[in-house]
Amino acid sequence: MVCPDFKEGARLLLDALRDACSTFSEVLNSLTIDCRTPTRRKIPSYVLVGLGDQLGRIMDMRDFHIIPRCWKDLGLEECTVMAVALSRLCMVSPKMGANISGEIAEFGGKRL
Repeated sequence: MVCPDFKEGARLLLDALRDACSTFSEVLNSLTIDCRTPTRRKIPSYVLVGLGDQLGRIMDMRDFHIIPRCWKDLGLEECTVMAVALSRLCMVSPKMGANISGEIAEFGGKRL
């Protein structure tokens, strides 16, 4: 398994997120194509967490407001990356993190 560099992967994911929600999914899939488990073809959790952590470090406040709009259209793996990124915001600004989490809940974010 060849897994992506988290810092470089996060930069690519952020550019994709700023472009479109569907692009985010496509980039995550292309980054992890060689890093999936052999039996179920799932992305390992440590990769999702590593990408989400790095993504949360480089996002600015405007980027975090994209998350609620994309949440309902993304799969579990994409939402895991976004949830970890959002947790970075919650450490810096708990109130803003709570507001964005509330917005996600309005969009049906039970998976959060």
